[in-house]
Amino acid sequence: MKHYVLQYLAPERLITLFKCFIYTGLCINGYQFISDDLAAADQLLSGASSLSDIVNTFAVTMDTLAWISLLVVFELETWVLDDKTIKLKRVKWSLNFFTAICYMFIIYAFVGYAGKLIMLLDSVPFVGNPCDLVNTSSVIITTLDEYHPITAESCQLLNPATMGQIANQPIVFENSAYGEIKILAWIDLINSATWLLIVVLLQVDIMLQLRGILNKHIMRVTGVFKAILYSTLFIMAVFWGIYGSFTDFFDAVLWLLGFLIIELNIFNWNQEVAEEQAQAASQAS
Repeated sequence: MKHYVLQYLAPERLITLFKCFIYTGLCINGYQFISDDLAAADQLLSGASSLSDIVNTFAVTMDTLAWISLLVVFELETWVLDDKTIKLKRVKWSLNFFTAICYMFIIYAFVGYAGKLIMLLDSVPFVGNPCDLVNTSSVIITTLDEYHPITAESCQLLNPATMGQIANQPIVFENSAYGEIKILAWIDLINSATWLLIVVLLQVDIMLQLRGILNKHIMRVTGVFKAILYSTLFIMAVFWGIYGSFTDFFDAVLWLLGFLIIELNIFNWNQEVAEEQAQAASQAS
């Protein structure tokens, strides 16, 4: 069992409770983000919506589901399953297949974030009367992923001189909110790209560990890169706390803690294998 190092840090039951807290929190926050996407889809999508519109709208949903699933796979590989079980052909291929599906949707979400940013950056000044948009498909974006229909009451509060519109989209905005919306869209894209790089490094660590060639030198090298990437993610979390909502900030912190668990699992796994190899060499001599 891959519990060697952690048993000296805290009782196993506390570790399990901590993991349950983190994973439950991620699922609850994930449900909230999926609900936000569904609410946005009600405002943005119609029978005439293109595939790219659907991808952009549900980028967060697919990203959330894929990341939760991938975290489960990493937990199985680095903690729950022993080495012999992982190396069984049916288990190995099942995990690889499921991981590939997760990566496909994560990349799909990254494309969605990129598409959303490109869409939001393409803006033009608003021309006309905001009240002409009442009872139409047009919506106003107030912050990233929050869209509201324009009503007879709300249109009276809008000043066309301080408004803009997303080009070729029935989406208008107030200039005072537009800068923050763009910042949050950039954060989403950078965050998604950074996480992609982290899971590539994690996957390399796991593959090398299964082959018995993950040594301290390699772990130090990948650790430096991951430290930079995790620091970037923490900075993104701070930006979410400033420009977004507490839910965004809390979710980002939970994900950092969740993958810190995986990093600790890998370290523990490597230490256990190294001790077993040293013990076997000692007995052989």
